[in-house]
Amino acid sequence: MKTFVRIENNQIAEPLADNQRLCSREELPEGEDWRPLMVENPIYDRMKFRRNDATTTYVIHPDRVVRSHGLDPIEATVDMIKAECQRRIIAHCGAHDLTGALVKQMNNPGLKTGIDVLRAKSNVLEAMSPIPDDYRSDHYWS
Repeated sequence: MKTFVRIENNQIAEPLADNQRLCSREELPEGEDWRPLMVENPIYDRMKFRRNDATTTYVIHPDRVVRSHGLDPIEATVDMIKAECQRRIIAHCGAHDLTGALVKQMNNPGLKTGIDVLRAKSNVLEAMSPIPDDYRSDHYWS
């Protein structure tokens, strides 16, 4: 299933709606320039960027039209740092979730030192302005 767009004067004249899919060129009206629409989006970290449909670009090639969505950076927040700290505490305890980490902490007081270190690193990151985009990097937490 492909989506086609009609080209007039080297510009997109009529994109088909998202719910209109055409199986082959034979279904297209005769005598018009219809080209397949291809989507080429960059590979990106969804934790650091979000897609912005408002900055979508279309590039017209002789045999196709290529659509790419723009990307906006996601600014790191204190809540995101707290979630990363929690994830690292769970991993440090060898647990699968927060409840399991709490149980392991109660049964093994030796885990407290590592958890205190992680919490201190979290506090340092939370106090930064701006918070670095790569706050998940190990060099902030070790």
